[in-house]
Amino acid sequence: MRLELARISHLMYERGYNSSINGNISWRQDNNTLLMSPSGAHLGFIQPDDFVVTDLDGSPLAKCRKQTSEYRVHVEILKARPDCRCVIHAHSPYAIAASVIGIDLNNTYISVAPVPTTSYARASSGQSVDVLRPYVQDYNWAILPRHGIVVWADSVWNAFLRVEGLEDYARVMIVSHACGPVQPMTCERRRELLNFWGLEKLV
Repeated sequence: MRLELARISHLMYERGYNSSINGNISWRQDNNTLLMSPSGAHLGFIQPDDFVVTDLDGSPLAKCRKQTSEYRVHVEILKARPDCRCVIHAHSPYAIAASVIGIDLNNTYISVAPVPTTSYARASSGQSVDVLRPYVQDYNWAILPRHGIVVWADSVWNAFLRVEGLEDYARVMIVSHACGPVQPMTCERRRELLNFWGLEKLV
């Protein structure tokens, strides 16, 4: 799993979803421990042995390295969603840009599941947990405005696919807005799509 986490971390850097020491990733190993990227790590160059083993509250079990400053987000989601084992937080530029100019990806424009944008929360604070909490059960991703995205999934690769899909959706919308007025789906098509994604309660 350390190798998989490192590979995904490198891919996120290579694809432009993270830069510098931004972003973090975690994996629930079992009912007692998590693997988590360390504080101050550059995910583009992180090595398998760099990942920190923590307890379920995010406290490191060894004193060699400190866990990511966003550990509260990972802990909250992994506790609330036993069906999910991986959480990725990335500073995806198109998704951040969409939040800065006020594009709401929770409206349905193309055939992906809606993407909620939370209230603003300062990076590396407990505020991110609070603003994400309303979306954790019903969604598998969210945008933290002016900050980045958070996705959660049952596997590392599925989490990466959600990062990739969300950023692509945001890129399409940024380009579309630059070209002219954007037309949302009709109510009927939106309802059909929400049913398809198992989000009937949002209809």
